[in-house]
Amino acid sequence: MSPISLKAWNGLVKAGRAATANGWAADGVFSGAVGPEYRPGDLSSILCVGQSLGPAGPHVRINYHQLTSAENSLSWMLKRERSHPGSRAFWKLADRLDRSRHSLAWTNVCKIEPTSAETPMDGEWRQVASACCAALAEELVSLRPQVALFVTGSKFKNDILGVLSGLGYGPAEKVQTPDGFMCLGHSAGRFAILTRHPTRAASEYFDQAELICHSLGH
Repeated sequence: MSPISLKAWNGLVKAGRAATANGWAADGVFSGAVGPEYRPGDLSSILCVGQSLGPAGPHVRINYHQLTSAENSLSWMLKRERSHPGSRAFWKLADRLDRSRHSLAWTNVCKIEPTSAETPMDGEWRQVASACCAALAEELVSLRPQVALFVTGSKFKNDILGVLSGLGYGPAEKVQTPDGFMCLGHSAGRFAILTRHPTRAASEYFDQAELICHSLGH
């Protein structure tokens, strides 16, 4: 399943090629992954959203072909990441939601990967933000997750809130969340949770994130 349109993908490719020509990005564009048992719009559907590939970038094998990039991301999510533990904090949290990961979908806000294998700097992000946010909006619309869990911290926060606001998400005042978690709701009964990245998080963080996601779904 390809969660974004060819038009949005071509926008990412254009931004990615420009970033590569500017000397800071690797060749290729990241595509989100959709587990084989993920059901858009289902009450149990969860989309896990990270910042960017970071240290895992060279291993996920991003490229400019949409379906191939999506297949590589799915392979990473289901199999290959387990043998490359550099991003374990993110996947440790995903495993709390579904150990098999088959019912999850996964994406990153930034879909252009810096050659530094780090989250892009602010100036770099601004060069590709429009294309990345357009793709993120399409992912949220096509995947219709009951819970979109953004473990992105302050990085990209304003852009994420802009995307969510444009899709009709607003403060979910009736949902109680612990410190460090922000909940937004949609009129269709779906939710978005914004919180920190799980790197170096205490065990209670994982418990809280799991409880929130499961209490808003199923």
